[in-house]
Amino acid sequence: MRIWGGGPWHIEGQLLRVTIWTLDFDINKQKNTHTMVWVKFPGMGTEYWEEDMLMSMARAVGNSVQVDSSTLCRNTGFYASVLVDVDFSKPVPNKIMVEREGFEFCQEIQLGNVPKICSHCKVVGHLVSECRDVEKAIEEVDRETSLVNQSWADMVEAGDGTNPINDEGVKVEDGSGSENISETSSNSDMGYSDEVVYQTQEAEEWDLWKDLSVLGSSNLPWLVVGDFNVVLRGEEQRGGRGVRWNASAEFLDFLNSSSLLEVNSSGSEFTWCNGQMGNKRILSKLDKMLCNQAWSNLFSGWKYKVLA
Repeated sequence: MRIWGGGPWHIEGQLLRVTIWTLDFDINKQKNTHTMVWVKFPGMGTEYWEEDMLMSMARAVGNSVQVDSSTLCRNTGFYASVLVDVDFSKPVPNKIMVEREGFEFCQEIQLGNVPKICSHCKVVGHLVSECRDVEKAIEEVDRETSLVNQSWADMVEAGDGTNPINDEGVKVEDGSGSENISETSSNSDMGYSDEVVYQTQEAEEWDLWKDLSVLGSSNLPWLVVGDFNVVLRGEEQRGGRGVRWNASAEFLDFLNSSSLLEVNSSGSEFTWCNGQMGNKRILSKLDKMLCNQAWSNLFSGWKYKVLA
């Protein structure tokens, strides 16, 4: 029993993890939801940089493997670092409470390079857009691309009742049961297009990313505005059970594949609150403006303001 409860072990650069043998074991059916990540504790006093203390703190994230040698030697004073075997099928906290006799404080947690993690099957090594288990396909992608490059007049003429056009020339699409609403407008005279997105079901985020990534091939300057139901960095959430790092990794992959930039903002740091007070209060930055390089060049130096 001590063996099953121990580990994993880091041996000559390889990870050894022991599991209980089961009947009809098939290696091809095993799903790996674990990966080793360097966990950082920024801004923490060096009096807490003892190996046993850091290993204990890191267990709040996963199975601690080893403390970074630079941390043990105190070669850098910016953060302490611990290698941790993290199970990304479970929520990963972005803060922990550190207690000692007569004193306690809240310590921020930062993750190092997080690999690809599928939010559908929770397996490390691929994104949901690459998942073989996903059966649902994105339909009519080519038609969506062509609509973005049409003028408002062309879009009104192309309306067929399934995708109605409103008075401002905006096509409103129903997300085929996924409760995603996408409003697309294009103006040939101004030479730009924009996309307003509302995402209401967490399980369908990958569907939305793949739909929007089609616009990455457009030569027009374009802007995406909306509630993406995901944070990019740990500091974009305060409170709660922790950041969904697998969803953050997929969102970052979407930004990179679509060559999108996050627009600078001012005003309130967070855009969403759960309405609770005290320890139950959760604040997040879910609403964002994203643009491509062509839009940034056309409207250089601009930013938006988040109202409280």
